Amino acid sequence: MRAHSSGFTLLELVAAIAVLAILLAVGLPSYQSMRQDNVLGGAVRALYSDIHLARSEAVKRNVDTIGIKFFTGSNWCYRLTDNAGCTSCTATCDINGDGINRGGDVTLFPGTSLSITGSYSGDRLSIGARRASMLSGSATFTLAGKQTQVVTSALGRVRFCALSGTSVAGIPAC
Repeated sequence: MRAHSSGFTLLELVAAIAVLAILLAVGLPSYQSMRQDNVLGGAVRALYSDIHLARSEAVKRNVDTIGIKFFTGSNWCYRLTDNAGCTSCTATCDINGDGINRGGDVTLFPGTSLSITGSYSGDRLSIGARRASMLSGSATFTLAGKQTQVVTSALGRVRFCALSGTSVAGIPAC
């Protein structure tokens, strides 16, 4: 009489590992693409909401000195500030001396790059207290060939979109 032992045979184990490897090979590219879309979408939405925050602060305080200062390069960041001493990502870039650095940077959105175009003077998007007017221009986030953009107009309109030829989940095309 033979004793019954429980467990898996070597053949069953190899078959399970083969099925798992096939599922990973099919699913990994989709996961990476979804992750890139989420990072780009997060970056563009964060800047979009920070522009609205700077706008509301300018109107609330009735000052024309609040804006968004951009620092581009490999360690990019942007800061909401009215502080003229805001000269780098690590400098004190607060509003009304409150000591709070507001904005985003590459550590929050790894792998992305930031570039700005348009009439942002000295890498700064200034926002006026009256009617929340601002300069026209755009900030473009790039990751793995995909690009999203926040676009501002002189009339104070702010929108975000994915550049033509780029499809980013949840972001409308430009």
